[in-house]
Amino acid sequence: MENKIFSPQHLLKLNNPLRLQITPPSFLMEKAKITHPRTMLDFGAGTALFSKAFIDLFPQLTVYACDISSEMIAWIKQEVIPTYPSIIPIKLADFHIPLH
Repeated sequence: MENKIFSPQHLLKLNNPLRLQITPPSFLMEKAKITHPRTMLDFGAGTALFSKAFIDLFPQLTVYACDISSEMIAWIKQEVIPTYPSIIPIKLADFHIPLH
């Protein structure tokens, strides 16, 4: 797989709600046969668009929003956490997930 890192300069593209219409979170959960999730990992979370959508479906959910970009993690902390405190941003190091 090619190592592509999304540029934070294109943040609006990542945060476009049309992405949720193309791949609805409810469809993903239905296909995975997940009905009452408590914890989820959003790998390559970007702006946490999908993290927020999953929490909107499952308010009890805690989402670990992982991204390799420090800019994206900072954006999540500033723009998302005040409204979605159950999203936990995690900075990845070389695509290693520091969950112990």
